[in-house]
Amino acid sequence: MFDQEQWEQLLVSFLEEAKELIQSAETALLTLDEQSSDADTINGLFRAMHTLKGSAGLFSLDGFVRFSHQMENLIMRVRDGELVLNGEMITALLSALDILRGEITQLEQTGTPSALDEANPELLSLLQTLGNSGLSAPPATTTSSESVERQPVAAANLLASWHISLRFDRQILQYGFDPASFVRYLRKLGTLQHIYLIQSELPDWPDFQAENCYLGLELDLQTEASKAEIESVFEFIQELAQIRILPPDSQVEDYLSLIAALPQDEDRLGEILVASGLLTANELARSLQKQTEQTPTAKIGDMLVQDGAVPAIAVDAALQKQQQIRDTSKDLGKEIQLQINGAETELDKTVIDKIADPLTHLVRNALDHGIETAEERLAAGKPAKGVLCLNAYHESGNVVIEVQDDGRGLNPERIRQKALEKGLLNANEQLDDQALYQLIFAPGFSTADSISNLSGRGVGMDVVKRSIDALRGSIELDSVPGKGCGVRIRLPLTLAIIDGFLVSVGDTPLVIPLDMVTECLEAEHEPITSTYDYRELRGKPLPLIHLRQHFSIHSSKAKRQNIVVVSHGKQQLGLVVDHLLGEQQIVIKPLGSLFMQLKDISGSSILGSGQVALILDIPGMLQRMRESVRTPVYAHLS
Repeated sequence: MFDQEQWEQLLVSFLEEAKELIQSAETALLTLDEQSSDADTINGLFRAMHTLKGSAGLFSLDGFVRFSHQMENLIMRVRDGELVLNGEMITALLSALDILRGEITQLEQTGTPSALDEANPELLSLLQTLGNSGLSAPPATTTSSESVERQPVAAANLLASWHISLRFDRQILQYGFDPASFVRYLRKLGTLQHIYLIQSELPDWPDFQAENCYLGLELDLQTEASKAEIESVFEFIQELAQIRILPPDSQVEDYLSLIAALPQDEDRLGEILVASGLLTANELARSLQKQTEQTPTAKIGDMLVQDGAVPAIAVDAALQKQQQIRDTSKDLGKEIQLQINGAETELDKTVIDKIADPLTHLVRNALDHGIETAEERLAAGKPAKGVLCLNAYHESGNVVIEVQDDGRGLNPERIRQKALEKGLLNANEQLDDQALYQLIFAPGFSTADSISNLSGRGVGMDVVKRSIDALRGSIELDSVPGKGCGVRIRLPLTLAIIDGFLVSVGDTPLVIPLDMVTECLEAEHEPITSTYDYRELRGKPLPLIHLRQHFSIHSSKAKRQNIVVVSHGKQQLGLVVDHLLGEQQIVIKPLGSLFMQLKDISGSSILGSGQVALILDIPGMLQRMRESVRTPVYAHLS
């Protein structure tokens, strides 16, 4: 895909990035040597090692990958609270970083990698031992004749067969990614039993564009790796591909859902699944026939599929693949009525594709945890039948999607107890209900007493938050105990182009989404110098963020200051800038993987002058202010 010169340029970029990541990891370890329980530092260390491993894998640096994988595994277990970081671990990790730094030097000087794992077997073994410490040993085997006969089968089952479905974005090649490199990396996790090339999207020759990718892949991977490890292979292209991973214990319905998600490949996918041995021809035929027969009785489909019902279609696609609402209600022993409003609301197709899974999580939670059983509802003086309402509408250049139930609502005290157990709160820390509700978006957080087929594993709400953040959206919670819970998602209408309001601080250009700009004011009286301040606007306090201080911009100061008032939902915020440069259409460039954790920045754009302008994340800035400022002036932001 790349010529030699391009490849060398990419390698140089990787080496520069790797040196920065190694330095960052080393600094983090030295900090942790003084304060081993600093969660933010541990998370930063894990991200650095994970990025380092993934980038090295793209260049097939096998020894580098194996070394950094053992380091990442150890840090991951520390991050997850399974191990306590100690001096021996820090020493081993620092020694490993020295080896990785030496490998970078070797690559810079010779362009040839060395066999790190073969040259340093003792350290590699120590890292593996430290990373696996505390894990249970496998159960002892019996010596009965029956056990001996079954032993080969059990051993064979240790290498489970996963099915991976990949559909690449047309622009993936333009971002510098080679789809084949991810296939090569999968071989490091196990054995690829089958690889099927999907080329049904290839256009006729006159319409073919060499820089576009039209291909998809269906893979069967035999591996001991976990789903998280398989997913990590594709971390860098999550926004540039549709990735579906089916575990070895998947049911026939799971494969049918995969087929339903890719209708243009339905016949081809069916053949692939049969050829892989994942389904028999009879299973496929019977299940497809049963699915077809059941479709007319699905009431939700009739309610959702209307003219222009874009968000509703997204909901429909997500829900029909799961346990239908009617069947789900029956399985849960609940009576649930679904209401759809705003079916005519339109939304960008790219957003639709990415909102389906988060919406599925929210609906699952409402069905499983939010709405009570008929007996519980009657005892509480409610109608036996619960109501789940999905609503969509436009507001200030955004689309708002609401999931509202009339169930038991969130329990602030229960959330607080769980947060204390997981170390998310200190015992003496007091948060209001809204701040407590935000804790349910923490990874692995769940207040469910038991695990069901729908939810309760604590893997849903953090996925929802990440997905919404990736779409430059925001998510809000409203709950009244005993009355119900509402989740409100705000999303931009499109992901590619926005109308922006261009401002600058010194020589630094910044973009504010125009639909969030309410008005512009000249900062009168004394100049604003503190990062967080406030002014009165029509008799009400207006919180201010001084962007020069906030982003540590050191260029020359202007003679006067301006305040751009922005709004998000019911909240207002003033941004202090130097110059107002006017409206401009902005083509959004997504942030690279290294910069995804940047606070208050949602993307970038290249201006006509060639300058790079950063796009401000207004919802993120409001959230950051709520978290960092604890004064009465900002209380109305909570």
